[in-house]
Amino acid sequence: MSRLRLSLSCPSYDRTEALRTGEVQPEGLELSYVTMPPADAHARMLKYQEFDASDMSMSFYLMGKLSGKTPFTAIPVFPMRRFFHSEVIVNVDSGIKTPSDLKGKRIGVQEYGMTLALWLRGILEHEFRVTPPEVEWYVERNPGEKVGDSIGFKAPPDVRINQLKPETDLMTSIENHEIDAAFPYPKIWKTHRDRSNSTGGVGQRKTRPLFADPKQESIRYYRKTGFFPINHVIVIKDEILKENPWVALSLYEAFLKAKEISYAKVEAKLREPTNYVWLDDLVNEVREIFGADPYPYGLKENENILDAIATYSNEQGLTPRKAVLNDLFFYTTLDL
Repeated sequence: MSRLRLSLSCPSYDRTEALRTGEVQPEGLELSYVTMPPADAHARMLKYQEFDASDMSMSFYLMGKLSGKTPFTAIPVFPMRRFFHSEVIVNVDSGIKTPSDLKGKRIGVQEYGMTLALWLRGILEHEFRVTPPEVEWYVERNPGEKVGDSIGFKAPPDVRINQLKPETDLMTSIENHEIDAAFPYPKIWKTHRDRSNSTGGVGQRKTRPLFADPKQESIRYYRKTGFFPINHVIVIKDEILKENPWVALSLYEAFLKAKEISYAKVEAKLREPTNYVWLDDLVNEVREIFGADPYPYGLKENENILDAIATYSNEQGLTPRKAVLNDLFFYTTLDL
């Protein structure tokens, strides 16, 4: 029996590497894995539905799905998570000592609607009582280059958003104290949309982390809330799911198997000499904090965190109501 050809746009995460190389083959599918930075994949999927399946911004998916602008549906695979708030950097002359000092300050992000900014605002409000209207926001990506432009994103009317000048970027702006704080976008994700050439921190004389120990703040937040913030989700075009509903579970199982292989490769590293000096200690620490599976898939293990991100999106005026699981995930995956 011939297999259904399916294109998948997804970064090269270690959790998906076995899919990219073909070590894992989804049942009934001939997968073409296209590797590209997330912002490009998200914009092209949102605007053109260029791929059969894709890695997708959780925030823009929430907005697009509830507005009827995304003819694709998610499966509960969450390949990208990050503790965004703990990575914020501040100008040393800003007077910011604690997160609550961000009230009335100028914070820079790549674009207002992206998931990292959604989580940053949600955590600032719920953990540190700094609401979005109490901050002056700055965005780096130019009009026409924002991922949110693909679905006609409009910022809520109660927040102040400024556009950085085209000749500058977030890191230069924070060094020059034109803004007070910013999230340094990872270099590995940089596209033509992002101007920053530095991720801040080392070698930056005028900046320092908001949290003296970002790792410990991440652990504190996780142990308090149980949230390892979900950033991306996998989506599949509705026209494919309508004709071939079995694809959802086939792709889900393939992502699950690829993740298990990535964990097994780490386990194998522990049994042989390695260049990673304290790898054993690091792996043991991760397991002590997160358990055996730091990146759980499925809805049962992620229901609370999905409820939180849907709540934050609605509270911040990005979505007209709070999304529920039936709004977002394909029906065959709702019991996973």
